[in-house]
Amino acid sequence: EFVQVQVAEPTAPSALPARPPGAVQIFADQMSMVQERNLADARGHVRIIFEGGELTCDRMTLFTDTKDVYAQGNVRIQRGSEIFRADMAHYNINTRKGRFLRGRVAQPPWYESGRLAEHLAEGVTRVTPGGVTSCPLDPPHFRFQGRAATVFSDESIVKGRHVTLFVEDFPLIYLPWLS
Repeated sequence: EFVQVQVAEPTAPSALPARPPGAVQIFADQMSMVQERNLADARGHVRIIFEGGELTCDRMTLFTDTKDVYAQGNVRIQRGSEIFRADMAHYNINTRKGRFLRGRVAQPPWYESGRLAEHLAEGVTRVTPGGVTSCPLDPPHFRFQGRAATVFSDESIVKGRHVTLFVEDFPLIYLPWLS
C-alpha cells in the first residue's frame, strides 16, 4: 500500500510526482498520520488524487489499509464524467462505492439529489428520499421526486417508488412506481 502526503499544493499538474498503480496522493493545509493505525487525517483544502479520480473536501480521514475515506464539508468526488457532491461522505477508493449525506450526483444525462445518495456499483446509484431529472440546471425545470429512486446510467434506466412529477415546484402527477 502506498500513500503519498504533501502539505503544499503543487503549482501545476505536471509538477505531480508519478504515482505507482493504486497509490493515493493527499494534499492539504494540515496533515497528520498514525502509521500503526493506518490512518491519515487532513484538514483545510483537502485534495486526494487516486487512480481514476479526485476527491476534494474541507476535512478527511483516510484508512490507508482499506482505502476508506470519511470526508466532511464541501465534498466533491469526480471520476470521469461522474460527479458526486455532499455535506458528508464515506467512500471506498478500491471498490468505488460510497454513501453521500445530502448528496447530489451528476451522471449525464441523469442528475440526482437526496437526503442519502449511494453509489452501489459501476453506473448504479440510489437516492432515498430524493429526486431524479435529466435537466442539468440547478434548480431543474422538472424532476421525479419520491421515496427512493435507482438510476442505471449505463442502460439509461430509472426506477422509483411513490414518485411525483414536479414541474418547477408544482406537483403534476403521482405514480406509485416508475420504471
